Parts: sequence; structure tokens; C-alpha cells
Amino acid sequence: MAYWHEKGLGRGDKKTQQNPYKWGKTTVVKILAQQEYCGDVINFKTYSKSFKNKTRLENPRENWAVFKNVHEPIIDRETFEQVQKLTAKTKRRAPKKDNAVKNMFSDLLFCADCGSKLWFHTD
Repeated sequence: MAYWHEKGLGRGDKKTQQNPYKWGKTTVVKILAQQEYCGDVINFKTYSKSFKNKTRLENPRENWAVFKNVHEPIIDRETFEQVQKLTAKTKRRAPKKDNAVKNMFSDLLFCADCGSKLWFHTD
């Protein structure tokens, strides 16, 4: 954001931050999760069934084309591999029983904009 503001490009976000070079949590998580930041180029992660159909489908990992060390990495490979091992061990917790009571409006309300069903969400 700071780079864009220096160049005069308006890209959302606050312009009056105390530290314009502060990284957000989601940015750091994204960098640590994506292999591209190790200097690799990955092609064919997604595909479409036809040039007429614009929806993208996930491609299995064995069909990906990975080219290693193509550009300068942001994180080293050892750190990336260590983070992948740690995140593979984490599991999503089941919601607490106190929060798992189904709302009385579940499956009855629909979105006014898109018409999709409103889903039950535990908080």
C-alpha cells in the first residue's frame, strides 16, 4: 500500500496509518502458505472444461507444472516447508455444544440480492 501511495495510485485502504509499512496478518499467512513466494512458478492449478465455460475447476496436484527457483524468493524454502508441516497438523475444532443450537430461521430466509439460502453459522 505504501508503494502504491508513493506512486500516486489510489488502492483503497487507509492513507493515514501510523506505520504505512506494517504488514497485516492475512498477508503474512498468504505468503507462508503459497509456494510461489519460494521463487517457484506453478502452472495449471485450475482449468476450465471449455473455452465457453468460464468457471475454473481445481486441478489435482499431480497435474500441476512446477518450475522451481525461477525468481527471487520472498521466504526461504526451509521456512516454507516448516510452516507446511505445522499447518498440516492443525485441525478445525468442532463448535461448542452451547453454540450449536440451530437457529429458528435456518433454511427459511433467502438473500434479497442473489436469492441464495441463508445458512446457519456458529459464532
